[in-house]
Amino acid sequence: RLNLQLGDPQASIRYQLGVAAGGRVDLGLGVSVAGAVQQTVAQNLDRGLPSDSRLPRVRSDFARYARAGTTSTPALYAERLWNPAPDVFARVTAGLLEPMFAGVSGEVLWRPHDRNWAVGLDVNWVAQRAYRQRFSTLGYQVVTGHVSLYHDLPWWNLYTVLRTGRYLAGDWGGTVEVGRRFDSGVEIGGFFTLTNVRFRDFGEGRFDKGIFVRIPLDLFGPATRARANLNVRPVQRDGGQRLAVDNALWDVSRDGRADAFRAGFAGFSR
Repeated sequence: RLNLQLGDPQASIRYQLGVAAGGRVDLGLGVSVAGAVQQTVAQNLDRGLPSDSRLPRVRSDFARYARAGTTSTPALYAERLWNPAPDVFARVTAGLLEPMFAGVSGEVLWRPHDRNWAVGLDVNWVAQRAYRQRFSTLGYQVVTGHVSLYHDLPWWNLYTVLRTGRYLAGDWGGTVEVGRRFDSGVEIGGFFTLTNVRFRDFGEGRFDKGIFVRIPLDLFGPATRARANLNVRPVQRDGGQRLAVDNALWDVSRDGRADAFRAGFAGFSR
């Protein structure tokens, strides 16, 4: 695992390199249990500057997480994925959802099979995890969620995602994402988010923005649904931040994976 942060005036790049081991057990009927453990092997992310955020520090305390969580449990959760109606997909996930948040996440996606668009709704109740990233939490809790519109464009394998809703710091706003998906499955694109947080309260950068690269790991080894996600921001702040939950329905319903949904997930959860 590689975690990168930019925008620190004392170092052009802050990084954390770790070795992770994880697994997923399929219990049938779309239910599975998944988790991972991680050991940091090299980093300077832990020497990042303390956050001066005026918002709840939902992301900007990354240096504290890096210092305390050298041996960590990034995720450990139970999940159900199912197809409640034709062209409708659903997901419920509960547990340690990501390195910084634990709780319950639910999502529904309507994706007509003969259309190049989809509409989704996600709702999440989460508590911020303690810095060691084990099983305890801090005092901060929030309900967050979004309505999302996904559209595969007819040119060059481009797609767009438009979201509106409530973010982890309690702010309200919208996100625009544009990406390109190559035949290999690699995706490259950019995004920006504007919320009701005033620019001076947001801090350096004024609003959240960046580029992303998503690489399917089966390019380098055995068949797997996992992928490496790299988000690069000029600076990490707290406004406009979303929950990073696994198996977002827009992703798992692409390229024939919807067939695995409808067939009862045989092979899907690997």
